[in-house]
Amino acid sequence: MTRKMILSPLNDGDLLYVARNMREADKQEIYATRWSENPNVLVDDCMRASSGAGAYTVMAGLEKPIAVLGAAQPWPGVFDVWCFATPDFNKIAFSLTKHIRRVMIPLLIERGAHRAHCRSLASHTEAHEWLKMLGARERMGVLKDWGKGGEDFLMFQWHLEDFAQQSEAAA
Repeated sequence: MTRKMILSPLNDGDLLYVARNMREADKQEIYATRWSENPNVLVDDCMRASSGAGAYTVMAGLEKPIAVLGAAQPWPGVFDVWCFATPDFNKIAFSLTKHIRRVMIPLLIERGAHRAHCRSLASHTEAHEWLKMLGARERMGVLKDWGKGGEDFLMFQWHLEDFAQQSEAAA
């Protein structure tokens, strides 16, 4: 059953709901690089890092939140992008992909992005497939022992020319 995707500004309550109910692979990926595995700390960090850079809660219909995503700008021209979701992600994956291509990528370009990137747990193949569908390229090879427990990660990146290709694909 297709449901309309609803985007709303990121807020503590929805973010906490998704953090407490996220997919197991997302949980493993996120907490492998964090000091704390407390969802409340994750919420605080996401809210602080993404203020003003474009962050959303994603829902289908009037149901509970399904995903949260955002972009943080650690320095001019560069964005760390992130997303995590509940097991209901497939309900909104297609619509969210279109939104990212048509709205979020052009917004990053408008804000001066020449690069965006995200790190992904090497075993999180579902995330890798989605990132590639969004035009990200795996670069830098395997980040060996990147996680606090020795987990390997991959770095996915978009550069300005990748953004232009995604904008053309979305048109």
